[in-house]
Amino acid sequence: GKHSALTLTWLNTLATRGRKRGIGLLFTTQRPQLISKTLLSQAENKIILRIEYTADIKVVSKFMGLSSSIASRIKHLDRGVAYVEGPFTESPGFVRIGPVKTTHLGETPQPKPRPPPSLAEVVRYISAEPLEEEEELEEAEQPEAEEAPAAKKAPAAKEPHVTLDLAWAPLDKFRSKEVSKLIADRAKVRRLLELLEASKDDMKPQVYGLLKAEYESQLKRLEARIEPYRREAQLIELAIEAAIKDRELRLKQAEEEAQSLIARVSSVRLRRRLRRELSELARRLAEVREVLRSFS
Repeated sequence: GKHSALTLTWLNTLATRGRKRGIGLLFTTQRPQLISKTLLSQAENKIILRIEYTADIKVVSKFMGLSSSIASRIKHLDRGVAYVEGPFTESPGFVRIGPVKTTHLGETPQPKPRPPPSLAEVVRYISAEPLEEEEELEEAEQPEAEEAPAAKKAPAAKEPHVTLDLAWAPLDKFRSKEVSKLIADRAKVRRLLELLEASKDDMKPQVYGLLKAEYESQLKRLEARIEPYRREAQLIELAIEAAIKDRELRLKQAEEEAQSLIARVSSVRLRRRLRRELSELARRLAEVREVLRSFS
């Protein structure tokens, strides 16, 4: 309408200057090419569902720097699958969004019956006091010399959840200036340790010990900063290997089912897509393994 220009000015001002006043902007669109570049530049977190129009795909790919394979996949996403990128996710990639349940916020909440206690809860309740008495008796019988603080078990490391979508995660971060500098600095410290060992006989033991401790400390700090990148690359390698095997199995299944002429014709696009994805996955596997070699 006649006030659209003024509205756009207000939105641009809110997007660029609202942050310092604690005001954020959340917006959605079905036509990214019609959105102001000022608004797009202020969107830190991005969730992209299926986009069918080529013009919109080009705008999103150019703005976010997406590879052609990711852009092509966005065009054919299934319902509930989205490409996410931004500070709210550990790494960019494809995710499946779970079902959404909505309720009227003004309705009266219904009382829910308490679930029956589990067997473990019943046993814990019945045997609570006897166990305490038994523990006190055991503590009294033990000599003081044998008392020792109980060793705390370290919590088991939580294994990250890996899906096939991780096989298409961008690899640009592994070639960033930050990662390249970490690898170069680590190589320099390793070389210093080699030179120190070669010159060990030309210095006092105290000097050798001081320098070795300093260099090893530097190397340990660099390795700690590189480790998250190495771990992420290992997970991507695992996902790619699984995705390759998945495509090989699906291709074999499609070829087995294509016995008749009609079946072969109807499955030709599927088999062509699977072969194309296998080629792209093989290229990505070689690339991520080259990254892992640089981390070793």
